[in-house]
Amino acid sequence: MTRATNLVFESSAPTRTYSDPYRFSGSMPVRPISAPDKIVSISDHPGFKPSSRTNGTNIDDFVAELERDEKLKLALEEGRRWVADTFYADDGDTIRTLRLRKGWSQSRLAEAARTSQSHVARIERGRENLSLRTMRRLCEALEVNMDAFDAALLHQEALVKARAKIGKKTKAKRHPGKSKCR
Repeated sequence: MTRATNLVFESSAPTRTYSDPYRFSGSMPVRPISAPDKIVSISDHPGFKPSSRTNGTNIDDFVAELERDEKLKLALEEGRRWVADTFYADDGDTIRTLRLRKGWSQSRLAEAARTSQSHVARIERGRENLSLRTMRRLCEALEVNMDAFDAALLHQEALVKARAKIGKKTKAKRHPGKSKCR
């Protein structure tokens, strides 16, 4: 067998070229310099209205502004239902899926249950112990009975624990030399 190179660290000439529009540098694809890019400016969009604010817009304010238009509000609600059916279908009934199936944002549920959006977010992540009063308000807002709400909370708690366990296993695989006990 003939060696392709004279030295171990020496490389041979390339045997083929790639015809795709990307070349690879390490593990990241990089567009070739010669490939033209289409530049799109949001200010070219017919619905764009420049804002006098330069420091950005709060996402809740932006969504609230969109929801003032009835067509956009219905589209956002339909999008939330789609997210529930597409991304959370395997989760079963949880507080998040109950909310998304109604087409509601966390802010909308918080408003209906007379609490804050951050409180709803903590409840959905399983990081909040609920008072009976809050549970009743959430049941009323979500239009479910206490038994269904309790089952959703228990199922959500089990999912959070299972995902945390998977996260710990993944972390242990990435850092095998680290001891669990300190």
